[in-house]
Amino acid sequence: QSGPVKDDLAGIASAYLDHFLKGYDTPAAHPPKVEFYTMQAERWQQSETWPPEDVVEAPLYFHQTGRLENECNPVRHQVELRHRRDTGTGDKTRWRGLMNLVPNHIYYPDRAQRSQQLLHFDSTPLKSALEVTGHPRLELWVSTQEEDGEFFVYLDEVRPNGEVFYMTEGMLRAQHREVAAERAEYRSGGTPRTFRTGDVAPLETKAPNLVKIDLLPTSYQFQAGSRIRVSLATADVDNFAVMPGEGQRYAIEIGADFATRMVLPVR
Repeated sequence: QSGPVKDDLAGIASAYLDHFLKGYDTPAAHPPKVEFYTMQAERWQQSETWPPEDVVEAPLYFHQTGRLENECNPVRHQVELRHRRDTGTGDKTRWRGLMNLVPNHIYYPDRAQRSQQLLHFDSTPLKSALEVTGHPRLELWVSTQEEDGEFFVYLDEVRPNGEVFYMTEGMLRAQHREVAAERAEYRSGGTPRTFRTGDVAPLETKAPNLVKIDLLPTSYQFQAGSRIRVSLATADVDNFAVMPGEGQRYAIEIGADFATRMVLPVR
């Protein structure tokens, strides 16, 4: 589902080198700061910032019924997520195509079957097309007697005919959930973290834990009539080392003061 390569990629590279190496006044001297491709809308777009300035955050709240809703449930509920070592995304994924070291078409041919095996939540059908551009973020509230956990989150589009299209994903080991102060000279666009040994923290066992998981940046247009799906897992055996153990239990908090939600950057 990757977009087409720019038509004159060699010309763009040449203009860039002419400007920065030879000092010529080429179009590369005044480029847009960001140029990105919006999947399913099938178009290139430009912006002076990332994410674009007109992006707004739209939260979708988990409900115990398996739905994603615009409003938070005022009553607290829990849904169980158990650690399974056998869940994965297959061998035709973005992780196998990094730097094109292994020839591969990057696509997810069996998302419908795989996402059905996971704890997932679906929105109601969209009344109109919706563009998501930026860093989606899952704000996950979890209660457990475990000191650690690995969480994988997937964002998919479910078409009216039942087809499921992968959009993006994110993952985080819970002990690295500490949020760092953002550095002015380096802004990633997502939740800043240090990943320092001194910031490692086990999960609290006497109170719910907030784990913010950034999904990889993207630009994608959901079609009218489609549903937005968010799926959770504790392993991707096909692409990442699996956390030891089997069957660890995590209670996903839903509603009231501990409202798990997916925050989408929309425009």
